Amino acid sequence: MLSTIYDEGTFEFTQDEIRKLQELRVLVAGSPELEIGTEDNFLSRWLYFAQWNVEEAFASINRYYDFKARNPQWFANLDNISQLKELFVKVKPRFVLKRRDVQGRIIVVQKLIDVFDKYPNYFFDMCYMDDYIFEAVLATANGQKFGVSIINDFQGFSRNFMKVLTSTNMTAINGKSEVIPFVSNQMHIIKKGLIVGTALTLIMKFMSKEVKARMITHDGKNYDKLFDMLGYENLPKEYGGQRDYDLLTWGGEVNSSADKLYEFIESKWDVIKKVQGYRKVVK
Repeated sequence: MLSTIYDEGTFEFTQDEIRKLQELRVLVAGSPELEIGTEDNFLSRWLYFAQWNVEEAFASINRYYDFKARNPQWFANLDNISQLKELFVKVKPRFVLKRRDVQGRIIVVQKLIDVFDKYPNYFFDMCYMDDYIFEAVLATANGQKFGVSIINDFQGFSRNFMKVLTSTNMTAINGKSEVIPFVSNQMHIIKKGLIVGTALTLIMKFMSKEVKARMITHDGKNYDKLFDMLGYENLPKEYGGQRDYDLLTWGGEVNSSADKLYEFIESKWDVIKKVQGYRKVVK
């Protein structure tokens, strides 16, 4: 089983998969509205997502880019990842764990850290950070094959976060969650704090059945379900895992895990920069 995020895998396809890639390429090339690439390593993310059903992959592409065309503000389009470097390496609201879960999925941690006063666009900055993390993962073969597990850590939830839980924002978050092409996208919510219960009740009102089915709640005290689904040995001590493995330093390594995440995204920037420009022209 895969162990670390650096087990990126290789893009190797069977003859049948090559045939399906070509079929999807023909469909995409024949669509005048779609302005996206047709390289194998990009089309394969949609085919993995659709269990290698060409028609469903093409439909998924259209759903994603329809949503993007209607909601461009919800998609990162920065000139350089360095524009978010301070948030990644100093504020540290996002992590990717060194060890994958028991299904081979990369584990992404989304922590809530209230720095709204310092960063006026902080809510969307966090959305763009997630965009770049997901795009970096999807730029790898194993990211496409296995997907992600997400730990939504609500322990830092504050009233400033409550202010951004508007119906417009929650509807958009749900819509985007439905179209991101991860073959597996499991969300673990760490529910701890005085107003977290109220916030989650509000959030759930806007989540579809499909998104809710991927959400598992943990009380922040007992992590047995998290151990069962992700593996005790794969989790840092912050989530009940091994004491010699912490979220920030990966167990005493010189560079912090936040730095490693930023470097991981930076290493995929050429691909990310190209893909973020893909679009659908909707009249």
